[in-house]
Amino acid sequence: MNKKMLTLLFVCVWISLNASDFLCLKENIPQKQESLVIDKGQLILSSAQRETEFTITEGQTVVYQGNQGEISLDEGTYQVKAYNRFFISQTKSVSVKKGKKALLSFDLAVYEKETIHNVEKYQYRTWAGLALTAANILFIINADKKGDDAYQNYQDTAVSAMALDYKSDVKKWDKYQLISSISLTLPVYFTISSYRNFLKNKAILKEKV
Repeated sequence: MNKKMLTLLFVCVWISLNASDFLCLKENIPQKQESLVIDKGQLILSSAQRETEFTITEGQTVVYQGNQGEISLDEGTYQVKAYNRFFISQTKSVSVKKGKKALLSFDLAVYEKETIHNVEKYQYRTWAGLALTAANILFIINADKKGDDAYQNYQDTAVSAMALDYKSDVKKWDKYQLISSISLTLPVYFTISSYRNFLKNKAILKEKV
């Protein structure tokens, strides 16, 4: 084998052994500067109240809705609305710039006066509903007793005219008892509904503490 062949073989072996290092070196070459440019800004949202939802709009367009704390946005001016079912909603304006971070925090006002008013209102309604329910039950019991007494008198009397009167009384008290039993559902429903609203508003006050 002549020198030329040996030289060519040596070059081929060297290239094969160092090809991987060459590729790695190529991968480590920095990317073009354009790809490193950040074309969006970051908006960081926070709220002193838990479970706050955010709605971000640009003009009339909603660009984000949720409770995420950090959002990537194009450069521009946005309106951010913070919503929480226990508090008064609040809206703020913020400008976002490319490659920059904007911070926006909320501390929502509470509906404390309105909630306290609702607690007192539904507590009063609960007691009123209980009173109406109790009165209705007492009337049913009394009508039942009156009907039994009228029926007993109807059986005991020997005077036909009085018997007719007692029979009429039996029908009357049975009718009253039936009507009152049906109408009992109204104060019962009113009481239960008022009590549930009372507990709901009490829970809201407790959440705010």
